[in-house]
Amino acid sequence: MTKIALLLYCLILTTDVSFGCLNGETKMLKNGYYIYEDRDDDIPRGHIFYVDNFLKLLRDV
Repeated sequence: MTKIALLLYCLILTTDVSFGCLNGETKMLKNGYYIYEDRDDDIPRGHIFYVDNFLKLLRDV
């Protein structure tokens, strides 16, 4: 029984904790370009990703 408890304890400690996205969050690269930003309304709908020049931005970074 203690081996199972120890195994479960180790599994819980090694799992990554994830957090939900909050509205209004914005991620910007060091060169000043935005990767994504959230919508301004109060309903969480996910991020708006700017993928138009994504490969060009990756080369610049």
